[in-house]
Amino acid sequence: MYFPIGNQAGIATNYLITPALSLDLGYLGEIDDANNPGRDTGIFNGGHSAFAQLVYSGARLKLGLLYINSYSNSFGVDTLAGSNPAKVIVVNDVDNPDNNFSNPVLGNGYGVQANYRFSPGFELGGWVGYTAVRAVGEIKGDADIWNYAVTLSLPDLFKKGNAGGVVVGMQPRLTGTKQ
Repeated sequence: MYFPIGNQAGIATNYLITPALSLDLGYLGEIDDANNPGRDTGIFNGGHSAFAQLVYSGARLKLGLLYINSYSNSFGVDTLAGSNPAKVIVVNDVDNPDNNFSNPVLGNGYGVQANYRFSPGFELGGWVGYTAVRAVGEIKGDADIWNYAVTLSLPDLFKKGNAGGVVVGMQPRLTGTKQ
């Protein structure tokens, strides 16, 4: 979630609150707009994503809470994974410019991640993510996108430095829409 499609110019920081608790903050502008200081472009006026993640790292347990707010007038919401309907994109028909229309997309994403190390050779974890998407241009509507997974990790499997693992879950999937 830290790298929304098209958001590549910006700033981020990691602040250690305590030895076990850290806060990550970032703001990224859409690459096509970031270096253009026009009225509806630029790193602050164009498409962007702002995120915050709070991470607890204990001896065996790691927990993370993530929030990301995004606005896109050129890319929309696309994770490069999951069902095609979960890719809420801005419509641009390169072959027929008469079919282009303005359809900016707002997104608010929330995530919870957890990992627990039962022993040096066995970890269990997972995540749940939800993104509320709103199209605010010529086509208006809301969409709900969910994803989740359960992970199994086997560090140093059969030999030090090896790793084995299994991930079972659901890639980003459109679960509801409304206009």
